Amino acid sequence: MPQHNDPISKIKCFEYVGEEHEEEKSEEPAKKQKKQKKKGDAETAEEVVPEKVKEVVPFEQRKINYKKDFFGKPAFLTCSGQLSVETYACAVGDVYTFGPTFRAENSNTSRHLAEFWMIEPEIVFAELSDVMDCAEDYTKFCVKYLLENNADDINFFNEWVDKTLKERLVQLSEVPFVRITYTEAIDILIKDLADKKVKFDVKPEWGMDMGSEHERYLAEKVFKQPIIVYNYPKTFKAFYMK
Repeated sequence: MPQHNDPISKIKCFEYVGEEHEEEKSEEPAKKQKKQKKKGDAETAEEVVPEKVKEVVPFEQRKINYKKDFFGKPAFLTCSGQLSVETYACAVGDVYTFGPTFRAENSNTSRHLAEFWMIEPEIVFAELSDVMDCAEDYTKFCVKYLLENNADDINFFNEWVDKTLKERLVQLSEVPFVRITYTEAIDILIKDLADKKVKFDVKPEWGMDMGSEHERYLAEKVFKQPIIVYNYPKTFKAFYMK
């Protein structure tokens, strides 16, 4: 071992001792052995059985069956900009992001896309009611903007596609949204199904994740206006909210 009378030697000494320590640590798994008694032998008789070391396949040699994946081929998803905005909100107040979003959710419907643009607001010092107010106000703002600035397009679709489009958009922009709890929504669905007012492909029950048929029935038939359903079971929360 090198002498350490001067600062340089001290550094070399620390490096030397550190290397020895690392070598000892790397040899420990190989030295570990499991002792097992032989059947029929005396208590002092022991057989040394080395532990099996699991072979690790190098990353570049690993094979993946992409056919079972969402995209069916190698894909690399980015983290949402919301991750950074949560920090910004604590510093500068209410903020939002607007940009491309990617997700690999196995929901093959017209409302679930693998790539889309999304607005993600972050509100600090807010309650659930404040979040619902923000969502309702923003939706109404967008609809009013369309009615005022894209009147020709709205009139075209109202005449050739949906005769009730303009009426529904005006109502959406003026009428307060109905707010009901998840339990209240399920109770309405179960009662109306029992009263034979409606038929569903999937029978409603508490604990289920409501489908499009349930949501549309509540909004279009029961309340006939936009609704906000809140207080869902905690099991529905995304993994990053648990």
